[in-house]
Amino acid sequence: MGLIIENLLKDYNINNSQCSYPRFIQIISIDCCDCGHSFKSYETELLIEKSRKYFNIEKTEYENECYAEKWNCKKCGSEYMLLWSDFSVALERTTLKPIKINVKQIGRNVKKPIPLFKGLVGYSFPPKSEIESVNYEKFKRYILEIE
Repeated sequence: MGLIIENLLKDYNINNSQCSYPRFIQIISIDCCDCGHSFKSYETELLIEKSRKYFNIEKTEYENECYAEKWNCKKCGSEYMLLWSDFSVALERTTLKPIKINVKQIGRNVKKPIPLFKGLVGYSFPPKSEIESVNYEKFKRYILEIE
């Protein structure tokens, strides 16, 4: 899955940036704190880690977070806030929240429930109307914007 994500990010950045794609933004900003649950998303963490090289990053402070960084897209200047907190020895979460998107959205619209292959791990989860566990091919079609 990592190679598909790396190639996807390269494609995003040929003419535009990852910031032009709503599905990218949807998945990087999955955050258990938004819905009062305790989980992390493997796809969120993978997309964030693989996209790191496309951003200028500086450490910052953010209320109620263990660690925070301000991310600016190298190509379009869009701004994000990376937030990280640990909830226990076994569970932490990372999310990348958009603050200001400076480019026109050209990718396909997001869908709900969000299809995830690796999915969620944690103690409590959002309803199935929010996140759906799918096979690899369905996730790949969603993130590659084939369907």
